[in-house]
Amino acid sequence: MTTTSSTAPNTAVGFIAVTNQEPGASRTAPTGPIAAPVDAADHRVAHDSDRESLWPLGLWFTALIVGVIRLAEEWLLGTRLLLEVNAGIALHLGFYWATAFVFLGVLRVATGRHEPWQVRLVCLGLWLGALPPLLDLPISGLNAERYSYLRNFPHGFRFWFYNPGQAIPLGEAVTLWLSIVGVGAITAWRTRRPWRGALALLLAYVAVVLTFGVYHQLLSVWTTRLGLSQQAGTLWRAAWHILLVLAIYFSRRPAFLLGLLRRSLHALPCVAAVLLGSALQGEVAGRTWTTVAFMVLSGWLALVHNDWHDREDDAPQGRVRYVEYSDYAMMNLVWLSLAGFWALEGSILPWVFVLIYITSVVYSCPPYRLKKLFPFNLALEGAWGASAVLAGIVAAVEARYGVAPAIQGLSAGDFERLRTADAAFAAPALVAVAAAFSGWCVVAATKDYKDIEADRLAGVQTVYTLTMSRGFDSAQVHRMVCRAAALCLLSVTPLCMWATGSVVPFLIVGAAAASVVCLLPRLRHANAAFQWLLVVIGVELLTLASLVVAA
Repeated sequence: MTTTSSTAPNTAVGFIAVTNQEPGASRTAPTGPIAAPVDAADHRVAHDSDRESLWPLGLWFTALIVGVIRLAEEWLLGTRLLLEVNAGIALHLGFYWATAFVFLGVLRVATGRHEPWQVRLVCLGLWLGALPPLLDLPISGLNAERYSYLRNFPHGFRFWFYNPGQAIPLGEAVTLWLSIVGVGAITAWRTRRPWRGALALLLAYVAVVLTFGVYHQLLSVWTTRLGLSQQAGTLWRAAWHILLVLAIYFSRRPAFLLGLLRRSLHALPCVAAVLLGSALQGEVAGRTWTTVAFMVLSGWLALVHNDWHDREDDAPQGRVRYVEYSDYAMMNLVWLSLAGFWALEGSILPWVFVLIYITSVVYSCPPYRLKKLFPFNLALEGAWGASAVLAGIVAAVEARYGVAPAIQGLSAGDFERLRTADAAFAAPALVAVAAAFSGWCVVAATKDYKDIEADRLAGVQTVYTLTMSRGFDSAQVHRMVCRAAALCLLSVTPLCMWATGSVVPFLIVGAAAASVVCLLPRLRHANAAFQWLLVVIGVELLTLASLVVAA
């Protein structure tokens, strides 16, 4: 987040606004005759703060535009094939967005603080990315050697960067030095301290070496060992650039990361459901673990959606707000970028996660906010669980048969074999997804017991608020809901028995989980009971997945 002096005026440039108050900071409500005018001024400050919080979108949008322009230049000059456009846009977007955050980190360390001018400077600096092809055209002409990172780092590395043999021509080297020297000079001018400018120049040089050399070399070695195709390797590197962006953002907002980690237990059941779905298909491979990682990210995004739009309802309960609007924008941009890159590979897994994204939006976000309407709130919880199981099943199928591009070149006989395989797993998959949906709907109802009073004040319709309005005792209702949830956890075991032919181990695990859930109403603290419920569900599903794989 960015801060300014208390005397700084309110101005806005593009996506970035300079305000005199940190977004999300507390504001004291005035009273008396001046209340209305000050309230209006406070509203303007809040509006400006929200505009300032869009800075991740500003950087992302600039990175996308510059990436597309740079790709078009390379294609027109004959250094890039037209068939590489899709993967190339992904890589350029990821690279320029990561470069923006790396230079923001340089400015933060060199100046000792976050300031709005740093974001504007980086936005302008990104446009230098379109410069190298224009500088190299008079020298190399058309159809010159394609651009690359510092290949085979550190072999052949030159501290002045210019090295045509390593695909770093003069235009690229000049642009890199313009970026480095520009950061140092502007830092010295803005801070009025030459030593800070020198520090910024040194850090910018190191950042370029690390970004263009070390980081790219590690990714290249990794993609080679994974045996990825050229397009898949390009998309993989693009995804890791986005993850680098997220890591740098978390370093700027440690309170936000800590808030997510504290609530990450909510994602455990869905992660376990992914693994169980893959296990039921007999294929827990690398693709499954990629799906698990994306499920964690999707769980974090759902928490951000929920907690941001619940901030007004949570305030009377004394809950600490940890999500700012920039966090909200950042998580959505990261998720959408990674899902888009994944879809370019030809996988259908991103479309399963699009269902999860839509579920999260209509559950938490205006104008839908279906979390307040019964039974739609429980149905959406069920859709989330069903999608998690489906994601695990699809991951196992794609690990076994490949993604769409790999299927396109099959012969008629091989294609018929795949159709037979589809028919073989379709029925068990349908049963598993349907069971997950119905079970999740019931189990999800238990989480509302801890929020009865808050839900009543906010007008949220749950099993508890609706039954209490009709005179039922909430504790008695909770015991009944927990028993129904226990039956759902026990009913998971027949699926595993069907897939493996084994009975006793699965019955033991299911009975143990169901027994623990039946005992949860005896716990004094409803919030602690819910945390234990999440643990029980996650452990049961993980244990069942392990038993299925071992069978």
